[in-house]
Amino acid sequence: MKTLLLVLNLILLFPAVGQVSTFSKFYGKDSFYCASPTVIADGDSITLLGLFYGYNRQGHLFIKSDLNGNEAYRFVNGKPDTIFSGHYALCANRTSTGHFILSGGVARTGAQTGYDVLYKLKSNLDTEFVHTLNTASGCSYLPFASELSDKNYLLAGWRQDCVVGANRIATFIKTDTLGNIIWIKEEPHPNVSEFSSTSVISDRFYVMDQIATDGNTGDSVIQIHKYDNDGNLIWKRSFGHEGFNNKTGPLIPTHDGGAVYVLNIIDTNSILGHPTIYMPAIIYRLDSSGAILWQRWLNGANLFSIHETSSGSLVFCESRGGVVNEPEYSTKLSGELFKTDRDGNILWKKRYVEGVDSSQHNYFFDVTEGADCGIFATGQAVPLHGQRNQVWLLKVDSNGCLNGDCPELYTGIKDQEKAADIVVFPNPTQSYFIIAFSETSDFRRYREPVFRLTDVTGRTVSQSILTEQATTFSSEAFSSGVYFYTIRSDGRHIAGGKIVIRPQSQ
Repeated sequence: MKTLLLVLNLILLFPAVGQVSTFSKFYGKDSFYCASPTVIADGDSITLLGLFYGYNRQGHLFIKSDLNGNEAYRFVNGKPDTIFSGHYALCANRTSTGHFILSGGVARTGAQTGYDVLYKLKSNLDTEFVHTLNTASGCSYLPFASELSDKNYLLAGWRQDCVVGANRIATFIKTDTLGNIIWIKEEPHPNVSEFSSTSVISDRFYVMDQIATDGNTGDSVIQIHKYDNDGNLIWKRSFGHEGFNNKTGPLIPTHDGGAVYVLNIIDTNSILGHPTIYMPAIIYRLDSSGAILWQRWLNGANLFSIHETSSGSLVFCESRGGVVNEPEYSTKLSGELFKTDRDGNILWKKRYVEGVDSSQHNYFFDVTEGADCGIFATGQAVPLHGQRNQVWLLKVDSNGCLNGDCPELYTGIKDQEKAADIVVFPNPTQSYFIIAFSETSDFRRYREPVFRLTDVTGRTVSQSILTEQATTFSSEAFSSGVYFYTIRSDGRHIAGGKIVIRPQSQ
């Protein structure tokens, strides 16, 4: 049986594709500031898009290259920043006709109103049209544009007060291919503290936002809405863990009708100094009804983008740095990719440093798959001290190899005697802590796992059966000090460790 599993996993890890060229390249040194670049792979070309700042201009920056990263041309579309301020398009999507569509929201400097804009570009990046769609009451941000299954376009984002940034309203605009408005729908989202993303696939789209639950502590939950392509709500679900700031991450619809998204947890009562450095990221796989199929917990992760490949596997890009027990990376960020199968089992993981200047932060914002099954990731190289940056484009093969340097491949065969991988967060703690099995499959293979917490004398102070993959415990009733936990199932030790409880803040 183990031999059969090994063969099946190796087939998945090594798909039958031709030789894939790989590279790591940087564009535009000391010439501009490009924020949040995204990458689109199409046939024999790659297009990079980012927000452009420099030379008294701001707008869109496009970089076109072939599949080997050789830059063909660069195109900048923008207006003098002394006239306009606000958000331009944050991402672009390619249509079935080969066009690029972008949307954005612009607010006039010093004014209390703005407007929504739809850009449509030809495949050679010449402008086909730029439409002002409506006058916004307040600042308008429509950074998401995509083509629907009926070939019309969906623009999505939000509107809010220009001065205080409050009273956010989710805004959706559907247009035809000429930019004529078919409908506009607006939906108040009370207490929204961060409107993260809108993702579109075929006949549905998702909206994910962060809802504040306590204005004093910053605690919040994540809310995901699913709509059909006429803007009708299909379902709404809330996710998160009580007592924490649950922050939004990337979200993508999957081809089986569900979605994959990332939630980051921040301890709002953190005593660690920089809590975002230590926060775990949780990857959730949802079915078409919004039910959780599986979840994976990652320590100290900062995930920016997800892509579902043609084989159904998932590729994630992230920035790593300042992670506990990794002091060599504490002063700078670097880009990392990892790939899982459709069930969340990691196939490979690698941090990329080839050709990277040690005096820079180097991190990823977006990832996609090329026609040759190669994986493209794009991001930024930012000096540790300075404002200018470069656009970073990396291409690896489907197994994460860059110029012959390959990551360790995971076979997917688990050692049943090996202790479970457990995440404890935050640790040290003051008020709450979470005990979580890193993988759903790990949690499901144990019958009624029992969590036991003891003090330094061996006295049991808490004991309970873990009925969920992640369980939140209150530590407010415990004295400050060092405690030890064990998790057992059917009399067998699963995991154990130390938890430090600090005094309550006064």
